[in-house]
Amino acid sequence: MRNTASMMRQLGEKPLLTEANLATINNETLIMLGDTDDMVDRTYTQQVAGFLPHARFELLPQTPHLLEQANSEMLVEKLVAFFK
Repeated sequence: MRNTASMMRQLGEKPLLTEANLATINNETLIMLGDTDDMVDRTYTQQVAGFLPHARFELLPQTPHLLEQANSEMLVEKLVAFFK
């Protein structure tokens, strides 16, 4: 727990991803966030998606932070549609 807290503080003080270096990523990118995620900020996630030149943001209904608790059928549908 202490190591995780330290890592989170360090990332807050000196983020690895900045607007400038995100803007250099030219891959098509799908940024997804669960609407019941209480660990990640929606506004920030949408902002990050906006920094990526070829990104799309998707808000996943009834989806928490933990991926293993997400509706796997919905995730597959979103990913298949993205990669078409």
